[in-house]
Amino acid sequence: MDINFEEVSKGQTLVRCLIGPTPGIWTLFAAGYVRFSLLGTHGPHLGFRSAFIATRRLGVWAVPFALLAMAFMFSIERTGRARAQDDMRLLEGFPWIKRSGATVLKLADAFAPLTRA
Repeated sequence: MDINFEEVSKGQTLVRCLIGPTPGIWTLFAAGYVRFSLLGTHGPHLGFRSAFIATRRLGVWAVPFALLAMAFMFSIERTGRARAQDDMRLLEGFPWIKRSGATVLKLADAFAPLTRA
């Protein structure tokens, strides 16, 4: 969570809050998806090429491994997003957010609805 305070006019302060994962987390997931996508596309190529020269065809197993790894990453991402929703609802109860009449969570629900278990 990133909180910034700006002085708008005399005695008034605007509070801006960005709720989301840090850039390192986004980079981790992006790199993982890219890595497993490349493995899933280039692995079979290497495996079938190996079959023609009669060596071990381990590359053929890259597709199921990449699909399982990406499904696992996707489930981790969805679990983290669902857990973050509860934390955001907790933040909504803070007095300074209630006083400001912020509708951030209502807008977030409208633009990015999540299925709840």
